[in-house]
Amino acid sequence: MHTSAASSTGQFYTAGGPIDVKDGYKKYIRGKNAEGKDRYIVAAHAQKYVYREQHTGFFPRMWSDDNSRQHPKFYEYWAGKCYSGQRPTSGQNLTFFNRYQLGWMYWRYFMWNFAGRQNDIQGHYFNDNGTRDYLNGNWISGIKFIDEARLGPQDNLPDHMEQNRARNKYYMIPLLLGIIGLIYHLRKHPKDAFIVFIMFFMTGLAIAIYLNMPPRQPRERDYAFVGSFSFFAIWIGFGVMALADWISGLFKKNREGAYRVVMPIVFVLCMLGAPCLMASENWDDHDRSEKYAARDFAQNYLKSINKNGVLITFGDNDTFPLWYAQEVEGTRTDVRILNYTLSGMYWYVEQLFNKLYESDALPFTLPKEYYGLGKDAFYVMDNSAEYLEVSYVLGLLRDHPERFTYHDPRSGKDIMFLPTKRVKVTLDVPALVAAGVIPAEMADQVPSELRWELKKSTLYRHEMMILDIIGTNRFMRDINIMNPGYIRDVYPLVDRYSIQDGMNHLLTPYPRQSLRFTDRTADYFINGTDEGKLKWGNLAADIYVDPISLNMGTVQRQTMVLCAAEELRKGNTDKARALLDAANEAFPAPNYPIDVYSVYIYMGNNSHVDVVGLYRDLYGEAKAAELWQQAFDYYDAELAYLARFRGDKAQGVRAEIQNDLQIMSLLADQAQRTLGDEALAAKATSLLESYSSYMYQ
Repeated sequence: MHTSAASSTGQFYTAGGPIDVKDGYKKYIRGKNAEGKDRYIVAAHAQKYVYREQHTGFFPRMWSDDNSRQHPKFYEYWAGKCYSGQRPTSGQNLTFFNRYQLGWMYWRYFMWNFAGRQNDIQGHYFNDNGTRDYLNGNWISGIKFIDEARLGPQDNLPDHMEQNRARNKYYMIPLLLGIIGLIYHLRKHPKDAFIVFIMFFMTGLAIAIYLNMPPRQPRERDYAFVGSFSFFAIWIGFGVMALADWISGLFKKNREGAYRVVMPIVFVLCMLGAPCLMASENWDDHDRSEKYAARDFAQNYLKSINKNGVLITFGDNDTFPLWYAQEVEGTRTDVRILNYTLSGMYWYVEQLFNKLYESDALPFTLPKEYYGLGKDAFYVMDNSAEYLEVSYVLGLLRDHPERFTYHDPRSGKDIMFLPTKRVKVTLDVPALVAAGVIPAEMADQVPSELRWELKKSTLYRHEMMILDIIGTNRFMRDINIMNPGYIRDVYPLVDRYSIQDGMNHLLTPYPRQSLRFTDRTADYFINGTDEGKLKWGNLAADIYVDPISLNMGTVQRQTMVLCAAEELRKGNTDKARALLDAANEAFPAPNYPIDVYSVYIYMGNNSHVDVVGLYRDLYGEAKAAELWQQAFDYYDAELAYLARFRGDKAQGVRAEIQNDLQIMSLLADQAQRTLGDEALAAKATSLLESYSSYMYQ
């Protein structure tokens, strides 16, 4: 049996790999029959995986074995550990269903809407170590004793917690009105109430049951249940009628007259207590009237790419704003956007073979039929000790498919294979110099070919596509990528053979030396383009900065800081200072709090940038000390708050305290070594000593 998200029977996460694969429903593509007439023909079948029967069952809620997203670990947090070699018990399965899929992934969102919301930071109920997360994504009411009993101290919060614009308190007024309205509706018109209840259930709890969500979702899913919350709002309206009816009933002699007087009064009071309260609490974190981050960031990404370049993106948040900028604003339609996530789908890869606006089709050696429906994977064999040209190997597959096709008896499918895991791309250095890809002064340093080994035994459609494009393109067309790490499995040279160019990483035919940025990157951030300076979505204004915008802005601020550090090493002091000024102007506090990411940037391989030291070198010790002090105040306030948690709740914040203390230790070291300020170092050290009991627990 196989569990899709909505299956009523299927495997549990303990099942391990499938023991068999069977054909599922048919998949069709457009084709022609023997007479040449258009028709739909079967191109593939969906795969139905068969698992060990003892690890399958009815209503499997705990089904995903995805360790990369920690699903098995969090199943155990929610429902307890399974006995060795055993599937979850029925009790564990239903516990997870009730606690997580209904409680956390529906009723929590319900309470967000009618009781109150803690903040806009995604929560998973548990921390990674299995303790309760009291700080992120919970519902609150605004009623102190209720919230403190559930979530710990609710007063004297640090500024970055108290001032989170998504911290909304409704004092349960909408919830209570809705419950009153539900009861009133049931008593007055039970059939009508049942109809509203069915809609409330089918657009809420029924969806939660159908989706069968595993833990640690990549984002909050409250938007899936908006219909259910809208139907509950009907009962809030009935709650107003119920209160007016009840109060009028106290005046037995003239109930009808009393109702005419009481109803407007109750209506006004309820308006103030529910819609007006909710509007006042919600307005600041829902108002988008002055926010242009998605559009501006997209245009900045596109404008930093050379003509007819390719930009590889990785998800919705990366890609959709870029599509908007091109389709609606008409920005840089010569740039070809390649969504690496979508390229696992055959229909998307087929589109890459076509010209789009001013963007040429992408370069491929394999025809698009080789990426078609049912052509999901390619095996990688180790049949050659030599490094073979990528385009040559793919040409063999194209011209002699019968020689490179393997029949998999398990799946019953014919799967193509690469005859080697050792591949290379030969470089036409003179042509690349003439095209401006390789600087003339570097021509003698560029190798004649790039070699690497494929580390995977199977390349899936999106991975084969990237290998094909890199091998066919041979760097004649700029390929830019937002995050090089995503193609590392296919192109392990990407870390050494790429450099940040503007806001993207540019694949290069020569190894990156000590520099991380192209010469033009600093000018791009400082001066923008011929059209003017870069715009950053008005994120410096007094507006709501949501978590996505916060992360995007933080990444760009750190990029400017790293670029400034490089310019300083090159001796360009004025340019380095201008970069820091641009970063602070675009992403200032308090929208972007001064935390550890503002004072210290770790870059891997034991390298880092001491931002406090950078400020000292560019602005002087006073401004560097001011930056340090802001970071110190941030963690001082957070530690003071977290230390007030008691009992079991203290365990939930202990890891956060220990993390903050590590950062405070870093700040103490910066004060001593970077600033040479004994007073600041003593202040940080004294604070560390006051929390010493937390450091080794």
